[in-house]
Amino acid sequence: MAQSNSISSQGARREGLLLVVDDREDNREALAEALQRAGYTVLVAAGGHEAISRISAHAPDLVLCDLKMPDVDGMEVLKTARAAPNPPEVILLTAFGTVETAVDALKLGAFNYLTKPVNLKDLRAQVERALEHRAMRRDIGRLTRHVEVQAHPEPSGNYIVESHAMRELMSMVGRLAGTQSNVLIEGESGVGKEVVAQALHDSGGALRERPFVAVHCAALPESLLESELFGYEKGAFTGADRQMLGRLELADGGTLFLDEVGEIPLSMQVKLLRVLEQRELTRVGGRQVIKVNFRLLAATNRNLDDEVRAGRFREDLYYRLNVVRLVVPPLRERQEDIIPLMHAFLHRFAAEQGQPPARLTPAIERILLDYAWPGNVRELRNLAERLSIFAAGRELTPADFASEMRGPAVPAGSRTATAEPATLDLQELERRTIEKALQKFGGNRSLAAEALGISRRTLQRKLKEYKADGADEEPDEQD
Repeated sequence: MAQSNSISSQGARREGLLLVVDDREDNREALAEALQRAGYTVLVAAGGHEAISRISAHAPDLVLCDLKMPDVDGMEVLKTARAAPNPPEVILLTAFGTVETAVDALKLGAFNYLTKPVNLKDLRAQVERALEHRAMRRDIGRLTRHVEVQAHPEPSGNYIVESHAMRELMSMVGRLAGTQSNVLIEGESGVGKEVVAQALHDSGGALRERPFVAVHCAALPESLLESELFGYEKGAFTGADRQMLGRLELADGGTLFLDEVGEIPLSMQVKLLRVLEQRELTRVGGRQVIKVNFRLLAATNRNLDDEVRAGRFREDLYYRLNVVRLVVPPLRERQEDIIPLMHAFLHRFAAEQGQPPARLTPAIERILLDYAWPGNVRELRNLAERLSIFAAGRELTPADFASEMRGPAVPAGSRTATAEPATLDLQELERRTIEKALQKFGGNRSLAAEALGISRRTLQRKLKEYKADGADEEPDEQD
């Protein structure tokens, strides 16, 4: 049994410190043990007062908190958690769920709101999504709530805006402040599309006080996407032992962000279009028509014009989404941001670890500037985290970087006809970087994608593109 005064973990180690809060010992111990078996480090608290103390002392990444408790209820714990210097994600649990309470929880910053009895498989999936969401927040940092975006906005908080391209983008965000227009955000994986979506929401006057509900479409199989978006009634299908509110319903009055909207299957595109046109929905297994009204922001790393021409994306839905288009440039096209971002990440991770930051030299800065960054800001952030662990407090050297970043170590005058060419087009450089990552990890695509800072699905798509272009087949999956 987990003890309320200790932190423990077992099984395959996963990143993230979890705090389970419930005044009933059987409930909190059952949840804690299930999450420990899943590999998480878990801290428990027997009530609201104890939870607030542990949030202050241990800075957990995620809090799973009962709503009804005799001393301090879950809403107060949520408010305290979200006001912390490094706020955790919060999932509220209750046996007495209502739409009004769920919306109130999301307005206060809860990641999700689940009704009891909790399905442990669903809970583990929600925990993974919450921790991914928190990591993305930490990748670049959120804009402050009260930022005033001007025609040429200044950087705010931890958001780095040095390049002309990003200043132009944030200028567009400022001009969209207060509007209800749907916005399509395009850009490669890892460029920070969700951060731009959050900036649009935060700059929207009264809208920023309403829910910001994100749905990561690529992370959900088709069989789960409908229930995630529309919710379901108790008994709608095997395992539906309670009512669950969908993300479309929870976003009512606020902002709905559909990340990787190009991954939504055609059958679901029809249903989503109907909601956008009629502003109403019906939960899976239900008959009640529910009115909804939200601002829609959508993001994609695909070219939706090409998807429409190929018949994989509905033209009418595309025009609904594409009222205003924002394009987030890849990191290789905004080099002015690379060094400031690396400095910011190194100092942030050093502060978190209580160590001095690794130091850049002009030679190292040149390596960073010459690299193509196929994983964009996410890849840069992952690199900074690794350097903060292994090179804290010292000057970085080329040996600290993987060979695909350093380039070929060939002495001057000794190049042969088989040596690397002086220049490569970006697609070829990206292909070689991916091939080297796969070789390094013995063909394991999950590990290679993580090292590159891109999603496994993006890696698989790029491999298919390379094969179509005549590239050699990649090694078999070794997951």
